Amino acid sequence: MGHGLVGWVAKHERPTLAKNFRYDTTTLQFYSKNEDIKSFAAAPVFDGDRLIGVFTVDSKEQYVFTDKKIKLLNEFAQMFAKVIVAGRKRVRLSAEVMDAAPLAELAESFAASAGFDGVARLLRLKTSSVIAHDHLEFAVRSPDDGSFRLARVTGAGVEFGAEPLPLTHYRLGWVISQSRAILAPQLDAPVVPGDNRRWRSFIGAPVVIRNEVVAALGLMSRRQGAFRPADVKTLTILAGLCASPLAELYHERLRRGLVGRDPLTGARDLRSLLG
Repeated sequence: MGHGLVGWVAKHERPTLAKNFRYDTTTLQFYSKNEDIKSFAAAPVFDGDRLIGVFTVDSKEQYVFTDKKIKLLNEFAQMFAKVIVAGRKRVRLSAEVMDAAPLAELAESFAASAGFDGVARLLRLKTSSVIAHDHLEFAVRSPDDGSFRLARVTGAGVEFGAEPLPLTHYRLGWVISQSRAILAPQLDAPVVPGDNRRWRSFIGAPVVIRNEVVAALGLMSRRQGAFRPADVKTLTILAGLCASPLAELYHERLRRGLVGRDPLTGARDLRSLLG
């Protein structure tokens, strides 16, 4: 701001005109080498009262730009401002809008799936149809000790990791501990322990049942800035769709753990001790 051709127009927010320029054009701090420019004009571009750019023209001939042409340049600048503002709106809407059709189709598949195993397989196979990504991770809370463990889909069903997921230093753990979705367009920390692949962006969302986090979903990409705010909303909806089958799994495992135990203290009951 304030330096060179563009900087001067931006600082003072008014047009400038040189009809017979006799110096090295690199002194204007706009050209990388001397282009032998003999005349130029520049006008500020406004969105209302806000400066959003500078519009410039030049020529290798002298006395090309007149006061009348400066007025035309200002009109072009106004038209250019409308193009910029409209383009920014399209970019913003594109970032905010999510495609409902694939999401609705996936919701129907979730409703028809059998238990958590079916939902887990659908997450692995179908999530890319609504959110482009390179890898998916999800962790589920253990009813035994309340820790979270990574879930893996295998041919035999869903298997859970032996070690608890730390809720610090890892992005998926942060989603659980903070109980909210996050968008990390430039990933700066590991998502889960033991994964040394170079992921560059991440989104995650918790699965919440009765104000309690019981699981978390995370999507990774090798590209920086791969995810939009709309993708975070979509993943949050997917997490909500997982809530019911995850609740069934959680309470089923909880019931299994309480068989032969006092429901209040968790200690083995008399029948299990005698049998």
